[in-house]
Amino acid sequence: MNNTPKKYETFDHTADFGIKVVGKDRKALFLNAKDALYDILTNDITIKNESEETLEIDSMDQEMLLHDFLAELLYLFWAGKKIFTDMEIISMSDKKLKIKARTIIFNEQKTEINREIKAITYHQFEVGEENNKMFAKFVFDI
Repeated sequence: MNNTPKKYETFDHTADFGIKVVGKDRKALFLNAKDALYDILTNDITIKNESEETLEIDSMDQEMLLHDFLAELLYLFWAGKKIFTDMEIISMSDKKLKIKARTIIFNEQKTEINREIKAITYHQFEVGEENNKMFAKFVFDI
């Protein structure tokens, strides 16, 4: 039996797919949001190539930083066929994020997509704190 606490949960949303992610702090929240995104996209990855990559995100504020981080990961998933694993947050401020990760290039013909996510919407996008943990709620356009 898996005793690991849940990092995220889904919620119903008309014609889209809502999610609430939790983390003990902002760094954990970002990493858990990344994991949730990839869990929903696919769980059957056929690796074509691997490398290491650094990614930097600049944004307007800490809420938008999470949105822009997820949007960039989603873009790189579809456009670059990339999945970022073993992610380390090198630096983080309210407006900037720098990460280093192992990058998997997947074989799109052999990788099964669970749910096609088109975008991370701004609708109901929220970042906050409850029960001494950070949380984020957002909606995927599917």
